[in-house]
Amino acid sequence: MRAFALMALVLVACGSKPTPMNDAGPMNEDAGADAGVDAGRPRGDDPPSGWTVALPYPADAGVSARFGVGASLALDQYGQPMIAALVVDPNSDGVQADNRLVFTRWDGVARAWQAPITLEVVGSVDVNNPGRPVSLARNPGSGVIGVAYLNESGVVRYAHSEDEGAHFSLETVSAAVSDSSVLSNPVIAYAGDVLHLAYDARPTCGAGACGKIIHRQRTGSGAFADDEVQGSLKARDWPFAMALTASGEPAFAFFSDDTAGAVTLSYVSAGSTQTIASSTVLVDAVAKTPSVSLTLEGGTPRVAFHLLSATEADAQLWFSEKGASDWSAPVALPRNGPVGMLDSTQWYQAIVFDGSKVDVVANFARAGTVGQQCGGPKLYRTAPGGTWGQPCHPLEAGGVTVHALNQGGSWVSMAAHKPGKLTIALDYEQRGNPTIGGGVIVYREP
Repeated sequence: MRAFALMALVLVACGSKPTPMNDAGPMNEDAGADAGVDAGRPRGDDPPSGWTVALPYPADAGVSARFGVGASLALDQYGQPMIAALVVDPNSDGVQADNRLVFTRWDGVARAWQAPITLEVVGSVDVNNPGRPVSLARNPGSGVIGVAYLNESGVVRYAHSEDEGAHFSLETVSAAVSDSSVLSNPVIAYAGDVLHLAYDARPTCGAGACGKIIHRQRTGSGAFADDEVQGSLKARDWPFAMALTASGEPAFAFFSDDTAGAVTLSYVSAGSTQTIASSTVLVDAVAKTPSVSLTLEGGTPRVAFHLLSATEADAQLWFSEKGASDWSAPVALPRNGPVGMLDSTQWYQAIVFDGSKVDVVANFARAGTVGQQCGGPKLYRTAPGGTWGQPCHPLEAGGVTVHALNQGGSWVSMAAHKPGKLTIALDYEQRGNPTIGGGVIVYREP
């Protein structure tokens, strides 16, 4: 079945805005502004530095319409950004039946974001925080662009394009459900001609004991082979991460809880399970739900994750990396502001090793502006020696008191388009920002 362009959305100007996976993508060292052609697609110019709007709100969007939910970023063969995201209640009538999955990408010849195309009308799906309902990836070998997502039937769907995103074919790729499990958080990745797909599957149950991550893989158009990802405890239906090793094997970072509610973050690779972190803080409210991002870039597994701690009250966002045998003790990443008024991050983060340093970006979620520093999203960078500097918004030239976003960073994704240079995408559902605008916004380092 083919999905063609079902609607065109009004685009805002995409020039540079001064002062302004999965969740990370591979570094592309060939990115630049020179002209070129690859797989029949002209390169054109790279996006401008700073903030642009990739998926804007149309001028007539109603108050309940949401453009950009679940936004996912991937880079193309030139290191230029592509975006897949959900448009929720596009006609603002309060009915979710017309929710849709859309795709757009930077057009270097037109020097603008392409008008988004609708891949599927997905209907009513779970778009609550902190789930990640959309995963976008590109096969660097074949050029196939793929999107994993859910529709109102509760199945995982796969949209794939062999012609640079002009057309997409659609199929259901989740395994048959025999235990009433609810599926969530799909993730895809490619290794050669092998497609890797993973997602949460959880039947009705209490803490611990019954959740799982299903991993499916297939070569070409062959049949899927299935396995269940499990550590010493079964996975919860919380956001997890999948990344591929240099040999194309999948690795996973995911959360479990036991029957008492204690939480464990595990790493599973090549049949081996290791514990990264644990916490006795009970996840008794959605606001406490943990999440994790994983990168294997540079050959070293590294994670950034949100997990509340019973012993460090001000710690929220953590970093750890795998050594020769064990994982390092998690390091609490610093927060802006004085104790008791610290800028808060929550739910969403992304991590990249850009060839020389580790970068972490996170959603700035604290309501209010009293004592606020730097706005969002919060970008962390390691300094020589591996120490972490204070976070700030990506456009560092603005300083701590001048920033284009206050709160911001929902469904944040990040990739390095060349060594040391980041592309960041996020859902920004604010319409009154005169500097940027709203929808899916993208930050690009020059």
